[in-house]
Amino acid sequence: MQEDIILGKLTQHDKRFDEHDRRFDEHDKKFDVLVDKLGNHEERLVRIEDKLDKVENRVFNVEQDVKDIKKTMATKDDLRQLRNDYLVSQDHIIKKLDDMHQEQVAFNHAFIRHEEKLETHDKQIKELQLKTT
Repeated sequence: MQEDIILGKLTQHDKRFDEHDRRFDEHDKKFDVLVDKLGNHEERLVRIEDKLDKVENRVFNVEQDVKDIKKTMATKDDLRQLRNDYLVSQDHIIKKLDDMHQEQVAFNHAFIRHEEKLETHDKQIKELQLKTT
């Protein structure tokens, strides 16, 4: 009898152990799924890290390019000075052209006066020639 009770209790314990084993097996399966997922996530993280490294290199190159551009780029003050220098040189050219125009007008007036004098002299010479003949 005592043995039956002990055997009954052992059987109960065995059943409980079997239930625990079954639950442990379920947990093991769940852990295996989680481990697989973790492995997939790790692979994705590695790919993301690689992409971030590439992006970081590109950003560094762009920053370097911007620094190089800033070294050689004209500032607003540089452009203002260039514009002022250009306008001053244009003013000089316009002044020279204006002077040349005034000289041309004066030359044209002198030329017309000389032309008129020549015509007058021509007429006078012809009149004198007509009188002498």
